[in-house]
This record gives sequence, structure tokens and C-alpha cells, in this order.
Amino acid sequence: MISFVKGPVAEMTEDSVVIECGNAGYEIFVPVSVIGKLPGIGREVKLYTYFQGREDAMFLYGFLSRQDLTMFKQLI
Repeated sequence: MISFVKGPVAEMTEDSVVIECGNAGYEIFVPVSVIGKLPGIGREVKLYTYFQGREDAMFLYGFLSRQDLTMFKQLI
């Protein structure tokens, strides 16, 4: 399981961020509220993550705090 991803922000969209970590870029889907709190491109960030694997897709969701991640897990 991927507990968190830490590294520089490589790209941002309206609902996801790409974090460079170990010569790989991890696309992490985040709430809109997180996008507004992220540092700029090239700045380091740490996101606590939840991995969801389905038959047709895999998703990685990210949050700035463990508390937000715990709330997300309770909601799903």
C-alpha cells in the first residue's frame, strides 16, 4: 500500500496533481480545496494517499493531512 507520496510538484490540473518521486510521476486525485493549498510547480509536498483498484481502473487519492484521509475512508 502507498501510505504517502513526497516530492516536487511536476504538474497540476483542476482535480489532480503529479508528484515526482523516485524518477516516476504519480498522478494523485485531490479535492479542489487541496489544489488551492499546494505549493507551486517544483516545490515539495507530502500527500497522504488512498489507493483504489477496480476491475477497469486504478486511482490514487491524496490529502494534506491524515485526518482528512481518515474522513475520506469513513465516507467511502
